Amino acid sequence: LLCNLFAQVLGLPQVGAEDNFFELGGDSVVSIQLVSKARAAELIISVRDVFQHKTPASLALTATAVGESELGGEAPDAGIGRLPMTPIMHRLRERGGSLDQFHQTVLLNAPGGLGAARLTAVMQAALDQHDALRMRMIRHPGSEWQLEIAPRTTIAASSCIHRVDIVGLEGAALRATIAAEGTAAVRRLAPGEGVMVQTVWFDAGPALPGRL
Repeated sequence: LLCNLFAQVLGLPQVGAEDNFFELGGDSVVSIQLVSKARAAELIISVRDVFQHKTPASLALTATAVGESELGGEAPDAGIGRLPMTPIMHRLRERGGSLDQFHQTVLLNAPGGLGAARLTAVMQAALDQHDALRMRMIRHPGSEWQLEIAPRTTIAASSCIHRVDIVGLEGAALRATIAAEGTAAVRRLAPGEGVMVQTVWFDAGPALPGRL
């Protein structure tokens, strides 16, 4: 079954039991597809398993059937601890230079009256659910990078939230404030210190929608 699933996601006619997923062209994105197809076939593996075991034969030793696993659940320590580097991480390491300001951003409308407590609760849920947001990159000169995922609840959402008062701001002044604060948020990102996400809340007061 795993050989067939490897072949499907990699677009190959067939895959042998000892063939290496990454040597065949697999990457982190395709590994997620593999996990999803395995789940649809009632076989439980994780992306972490794919990176650690790499071949169908090795994965078969750790995979479990749906009936033998908690449906839709994970072990309490799943996604915590040391993490193997993905192929794109290896490529970035080989290129050299700083990675601190590599980022993705999205600008959202925030409802009026969002409130600090509600925003903090939402951000805490995101931090506790998405392991990569709790990642720390450990870099030793001349050697491999190490990645480590902190346990859930160890990063306080309040440390990632920055509130900006935009009451009365509009037009060019509002756009300039959002741009400046976005740039400042990017500068605060520091993978080596475990700062992987920043949330900037542009608070327009209880009656008007803000931005996030």
